[in-house]
Amino acid sequence: SGKSTLGRYLLNRLLSRHKEVWVLDADVGQAEFTPGGLVSVTSVTRPLLGPPHTHTAGTQGLGVELVQSVLMGDVTPETDPHRYNKCVSHICDFMLREAAVRKVPVLVNSSGWVKGLGLELLTHLLAKSAAT
Repeated sequence: SGKSTLGRYLLNRLLSRHKEVWVLDADVGQAEFTPGGLVSVTSVTRPLLGPPHTHTAGTQGLGVELVQSVLMGDVTPETDPHRYNKCVSHICDFMLREAAVRKVPVLVNSSGWVKGLGLELLTHLLAKSAAT
């Protein structure tokens, strides 16, 4: 509980120090910027002041732009964990390469599922995203 609020707070704090922040959104069930079922990277250049439906990627003038996305095709990774990990690997490879070139900080949004299979998926995400 409070994961999304904390994520928005951290993002807004990063924006006070950087003109752009990328968000790697691996929460296919409750994505911050896109419809469910996607693993995505979104560029944010303006503070987020409301719930997810107020800052959908692609809405002009909000400072939120979809950079890259991969279709998982479901709102839970439990149905096909192998596909979910492939999506995470693909988006992380892209993100690490491009974020390094653009010198932009990246905030990672994961699901709140941290037991059993959820922990395995989270461990994969952390390893692939090189989160620190």
